[in-house]
Amino acid sequence: MFKRSEIHLVGLRRSLVRILLQGLNLDPDAERLMEMLALAGVPLPASVIVATGFTGARFQTAIARCADAGLITADLAIETHPLFREFFWHHLHRGDYQDLAIRLAEAIKAHMNILDKASAEFASLLLVAFRCYAIAGQLDKANELRHDLSGKLEYAAITLYNRRNYVLADEYIEHVLDDNPVNWKMRLLSVSVRRR
Repeated sequence: MFKRSEIHLVGLRRSLVRILLQGLNLDPDAERLMEMLALAGVPLPASVIVATGFTGARFQTAIARCADAGLITADLAIETHPLFREFFWHHLHRGDYQDLAIRLAEAIKAHMNILDKASAEFASLLLVAFRCYAIAGQLDKANELRHDLSGKLEYAAITLYNRRNYVLADEYIEHVLDDNPVNWKMRLLSVSVRRR
């Protein structure tokens, strides 16, 4: 249960963001970009966002508009500040968020095919794809991805451990243990990582 002070704090944060956004008059493309970043919750590569249906010119305009307003940072990946992410997450229910979620999940899944399975980006995007399928109501695809998720993450954790990349291996182990806390193989590997 939320305490009154927590609810009040959430209300204050939303009011702050409304004030910051007041004079911006974001166009629908810029709003959709912000909602997509809120839905993902992690930085997204530009190619993933474009693959959801943005045309080149509309995408560039939305990026420029949001970057000029200070809503996003566009470097190797595009990300937004947690305050704006929270605001636009709550803003999602006003539109067709399930369609946006399925398009984002499909774009991420296609992008993951070109990634190294042992990269940090792969782990974070795999979790986003799972969440987007679940939000879109595609539970069969989410469950399929969930089985894939634990197997690929476990394999990647072992690979990273063998490569002596203990920090990233630990991150992968945590993802596996979040899904299956009684996975003894990963628990033992976690102890080995912490020893090093």
